[in-house]
This record gives sequence, C-alpha cells and structure tokens, in this order.
Amino acid sequence: MLQIERNLKVTPELTKYLLSLIKKISHESHMHCHMIEKDEHYIVVEIELPALQLSADECALLFTPSSINIEFMVCRQIVREIGDATNLRACGIQARQRTTGGTLITITLPRRIKKIIEL
Repeated sequence: MLQIERNLKVTPELTKYLLSLIKKISHESHMHCHMIEKDEHYIVVEIELPALQLSADECALLFTPSSINIEFMVCRQIVREIGDATNLRACGIQARQRTTGGTLITITLPRRIKKIIEL
C-alpha cells in the first residue's frame, strides 16, 4: 500500500486508480464511461455498471460506512481528497438505479483535471 506523507497531488494515476477500483469492486468486465460539462468549475463522469444490481436504498448507502462493500468508501475518500487538493469542494460521488437495469455512478470532479482523466 502506498503511504502519502505530503500534500496529495492529483495525477493521472490517481484518477486511473479511482476508475479501476470502481471496476474491480463492481465486478464489471467493461465499464461505459462518459464525461459531461457541468459548469465552469466542474465536470461529471458517469459510469454505467449494468452488472451491479442494487436497490434504491443500497444506492443511497453505497458510498457511506453502511455500504455493501467498504472499498466504495475508498472511492469516496479519493474524490473528497481531489476536491480538497484543488480547493473545489463540491466534488462528490453517488449511485442511482438505471431505468434499464444496473447502477449509474456519477462523480463530480474539478473541470481543471479534465485533461488527466482517462476514460
């Protein structure tokens, strides 16, 4: 495990790790991701996870200590740290049911890191 002793730097490796962790813990073989411009400060990355079947209550609790898998809390902390490092604290991550089945993860991130996100 990597120990960070100084201020966190938002790197392509960090965002790649976030997306790979979501893929691993949701047991997806292939994730469909796309980016949406939210406003002048933020973007939203939407990740469709058709194999992750959750109830509305499970979606609401997915990134909390009551999650079905505590590793989802790591994802939440990474997003929170990105917000702190960029001083844009409206960053966040949440899940909701898709009408076609599966789960949709939405991650709000600073727009200025858009160029380092590999989808």
